[in-house]
Amino acid sequence: TCDVTSPDECQEAVKAAVASLGRLDILVNNAGINIRKPVLELQLEEFAQVLNTNLTGYFLMAKAAGPHLIKQGSGKVINVSS
Repeated sequence: TCDVTSPDECQEAVKAAVASLGRLDILVNNAGINIRKPVLELQLEEFAQVLNTNLTGYFLMAKAAGPHLIKQGSGKVINVSS
């Protein structure tokens, strides 16, 4: 479990995976949220929350996993989006 909007939690999730499995071969970014409202009713804070989870979260997880993949000389990052 990881809050992908938290850089520290992303780092800890990757660290735990590597500690448990010995290495990291693949990262699948699949976290996402949606606030179903007409755009004229959507508040800026709500829109920012969606972007922070759906976009920034992918960046933070890739940034956390990247050094492990580079050190190994291989690995994949898959970003799932709607």
